[in-house]
This record gives sequence, structure tokens and C-alpha cells, in this order.
Amino acid sequence: MEKKKKILLVDDSRLVLKIGERCLEGHYDVRTAASGAEALAKAIAERPDLVLTDMNLPDVSGRQIIESLALDGRTRGVKAVIVTTASEIARLGPGVETLAKPFDPESLLAKVTECLA
Repeated sequence: MEKKKKILLVDDSRLVLKIGERCLEGHYDVRTAASGAEALAKAIAERPDLVLTDMNLPDVSGRQIIESLALDGRTRGVKAVIVTTASEIARLGPGVETLAKPFDPESLLAKVTECLA
């Protein structure tokens, strides 16, 4: 049996984490983090295949998490998606994988599947 890919879902909302976890858990090995610091520590320790991070966290931005992952040799190559509002997506510019909030279960699963293909 093939090993499930590991997803790290990062958001400061317990509700968003719970919804995301329920949407993905049958397909992927899902871990969660409620802050940028927790996300970076888990990413280094567990080396997920994909990090889905909220743009606006209390301690850092989703963009800062992605930049930190790219610079750290232990997490370089980990794929990442920023989950945020449509207006913020427009400001991020090209080259950044995004998913618009609020998302439905089907769009979340489709985005993760697309990024890990």
C-alpha cells in the first residue's frame, strides 16, 4: 500500500483547521498548526509534502512561512499554498500557489491534488 502524502495545514482558526482536516484526512496524512512558529517547527521535524497556510497569522504571514521553508535546507522543496481572500490573492502576484477563502471541501481537495500531482 502506498504511503499517504503528508499535509501541514496552518491557520489560527480552530474551525478552519477542523474543516480542512476533515476534508483531507481520508486522502492524506494531515497535521495542523495554529501559528507560524508552530508551522515552521513541524515542517522541519516532519517534512510535509505540502504546506497549506493562512496568509494572516498572529505571528507571521503565510508568505514569510513559505520564504522560510524555501531558505531552510531541511524544508527546501516542500510545496506550499497560501489560503486567503480573493482580494489578497490579487496582491500576491504570479508564481504563488493560492486558494481563495472561504473554500469548499471539493476545491480544497482539488487544489491539494493538483499541487501534489
